[in-house]
Amino acid sequence: MKKFFVPIAVILVSIVTGIMAYPNMTSEVPIHWNSGEADLFVSKGLAIFVLPILMLVSALTIWLTDKYQGNIDNKKNIYKTHNFSLVILFFIHLMILSFGLNVNVDSNLYVGIIVGIITVALANPMQKTRPNAVYGLRLPWTLNDENVWRKSNRFSGELLFFVGLLIIGMSIVYPEFTTNVILLLLVGALVISVIVSFGIYKKVNNSKA
Repeated sequence: MKKFFVPIAVILVSIVTGIMAYPNMTSEVPIHWNSGEADLFVSKGLAIFVLPILMLVSALTIWLTDKYQGNIDNKKNIYKTHNFSLVILFFIHLMILSFGLNVNVDSNLYVGIIVGIITVALANPMQKTRPNAVYGLRLPWTLNDENVWRKSNRFSGELLFFVGLLIIGMSIVYPEFTTNVILLLLVGALVISVIVSFGIYKKVNNSKA
C-alpha cells in the first residue's frame, strides 16, 4: 500500500488546490505559449482538472500493467520515477493555476526547467532498468535481447541526462526559444538513440555469427 501513497496524495492535493483556486481564477486560462506569448486558452473548469486527470491515467496505467502483465522487473525504480514525474506535474498544475490567478510567471523559463528536470530524472533509472512493458528504449530488437537492451538504454540514459541539463541551461539563457530547444533536443535524442541502438543490435548479432 505504501507505493500508492504518493500518487494518491499528489492527485488529491492537486484536485483540492484546483477547487480552492477556481473561484478567483479568470474565466480562461493559458496552457500553451509561443515565444513567451499565450496562444492557447482553456476554460478554468478544464484547467483545474486536466493535469489531475492526466496524473490519474498515468498512475492507473502503471498499476494495471504491474498487476496484469507482471513483468515489471524494476518495480522500485519505475515507481520512484513515476512518483517524481507526478510531483513535477503537480508543480506544472500549480503554475497553470497561477496564470489563472494572474500571478506573473515567466512561462518559458519555468517550462524549460521543469522539462529539463523531468528528463534528467528519467535518465538515471533508464540506464539500470531491464526489459519491461513500461519504461525504457522499447524497440523490437532491444526487447528481444537483454544485452542489446542494456547497452542501448545505458547510452540513451546518458544522452538524456546530458540533454536534460542542456534544456535547463538553454531555458535560462534563451527562454524565448525554450519550446524549439525542447523539441529539437528531445527529438534529436530519440533519433540518435534509435540509430545507435540499431548499431548495437547489428554489432551484437554479428559477434554471435
